[in-house]
Amino acid sequence: MKKNVLLRVCIFCFAFFATCQQVKAEDSLGSLFIDNIRYVLVEHAERGLEWWIDLVYPFEFSHPELSGDIVIPDSIEVLQNGIAYPVRFINGGYEWFGGGHSFFYKQPGITSIRLPEPLVDIEEFAFYECTGITEIRIPDSVEYIGGYAFAQTGITKMSLPSKVKLVEYGGIDEGGILEGCHINNLIIEDGEETLATLEQDPPETDLFGCEIDTLYLGRNIGYGLLPRGIKEITIGKCFNQEQELWFKSDHGSMELITEMVKFQCDTIKRWFQYATREEEEKNHEDLNFIELVKNVEICDGVKVIGGGAFQQAYTMTSVDLPGSIVSLEPECFSECYSLQSISIPNGVTNIGRGAFYDCTSLTEVNLPASLLSLGTDAFNGCDSLNSVFCKAMVPPVMGSQNCFTCYDKAILYVPRMSVNAYQESNWWNCFSEIIGMDFDDEPIDPNGDGRIAIDDVTMLIDCLLSGAGDEYIPSLDVDRNGKVNIADVTALIDILLRGH
Repeated sequence: MKKNVLLRVCIFCFAFFATCQQVKAEDSLGSLFIDNIRYVLVEHAERGLEWWIDLVYPFEFSHPELSGDIVIPDSIEVLQNGIAYPVRFINGGYEWFGGGHSFFYKQPGITSIRLPEPLVDIEEFAFYECTGITEIRIPDSVEYIGGYAFAQTGITKMSLPSKVKLVEYGGIDEGGILEGCHINNLIIEDGEETLATLEQDPPETDLFGCEIDTLYLGRNIGYGLLPRGIKEITIGKCFNQEQELWFKSDHGSMELITEMVKFQCDTIKRWFQYATREEEEKNHEDLNFIELVKNVEICDGVKVIGGGAFQQAYTMTSVDLPGSIVSLEPECFSECYSLQSISIPNGVTNIGRGAFYDCTSLTEVNLPASLLSLGTDAFNGCDSLNSVFCKAMVPPVMGSQNCFTCYDKAILYVPRMSVNAYQESNWWNCFSEIIGMDFDDEPIDPNGDGRIAIDDVTMLIDCLLSGAGDEYIPSLDVDRNGKVNIADVTALIDILLRGH
């Protein structure tokens, strides 16, 4: 019994001495309580004087009970000098032998909390088991969040600003910041810095430790694990696809990562993921991220589908390409065995080599009026094709006869005025049936007389010289690239020379 009393006294003295040392070394202006929360004025080596929310120490036998809506002030004025210093640090910690814990630790009565705008650091376990908090806004100034900081709370959505880092020294190596939560919407805002500064290869740390329904990736994650089973992942403009994504592997390597991935970046590249090092060694090759994705949405603003970006997306049955697309690079959709149809938007001038190679379920292809060339093997192996619609007035140049392998089966539909040109063009004339039709686009007829003749060339030149071509007029856009310029005159003359 005496030994236990002596031990408790030693612990008390040790904690009290450590606290006094902290006050003596850093807290020259003391501390104060506001709404049962203790603030300590600290002189930071780089940031100068600032307020920290202190810890509750073991020798403080009562843990102040907090409830309702908590508002942490942006700054607190020191009466001695009349200067208001910012609140920048929320201390953390948990109940352990001889240590202290956060003032917000295990406070289920808190229903909401307003964090100060100058806040920089949220330490580990800061809001652990605050089950009454369902939503929290992280200020843009926050740079660090420690492990378990918001674990076991009622939070259902969170946005992490561009400066936030999940740092190893903050305890994240022990658990994710949202451990045990179910997050409906997690946003990692656009930024250039990597989220997790962990030196792990392969990654072992579960960054969030929770279920996530929708995730926005505005920047790179770093070497940390994401959960599988996310319903929707959006790839933002600042996300660098040169870096791998790593996902937890609880039920085998071919479990779906997500039901839907949306791309908002300018260029979609091919990049890879591993769930564990064992997966990598077992497969002896890279696992393409897109192989484990069910559906894909390419958002307006994406310009380039990079080489192999959606190669072997086995489960993808359809994809809508927005009007912003200008380039389809080699093998971008090759071996998408479930893809059934594709419509290339106007503005694309070239379809890369093997872009849709071996898309064995593809039955219909729509090619734009702007198309100038098709790379070798662009649609080679697409043996289910039965309809090819090409709106280009001038037959696009084919890289080889192997651009298609469905010549005997598929019907080629082209502009009514260009049937002869396709029948005389190398490899387009391999199609056994070429049918002319009027597409939904406004017909090319500069002078509106219902036919194409030298008068149309003259009128088009006059429009360009007079400046009338500055206003976009679909009937003058011969090459269908969204612009009216001298290239349209050249295209129109080419059509006339071919005898239309």
